[in-house]
Amino acid sequence: MCRKECYDKKTAKTILNQRKREHKGEVRIYFHEECNAWHLTSQEEYEEIIQLKEEDLVYKEKWLKLKTPD
Repeated sequence: MCRKECYDKKTAKTILNQRKREHKGEVRIYFHEECNAWHLTSQEEYEEIIQLKEEDLVYKEKWLKLKTPD
């Protein structure tokens, strides 16, 4: 079990809405598979796209073989 407050999804959403109205720090909820519960967090969710250069690829030779047909 984790040490965070654990909620079901409906309760987590309710608390999040209340905290947002009160301008507290929480901005979203997320599901934690390890404890099978929902948590609140103040961290914004983001998806950072990282584009690698071809020379930075670890398996460059294998990738090039897949990329170009024989």
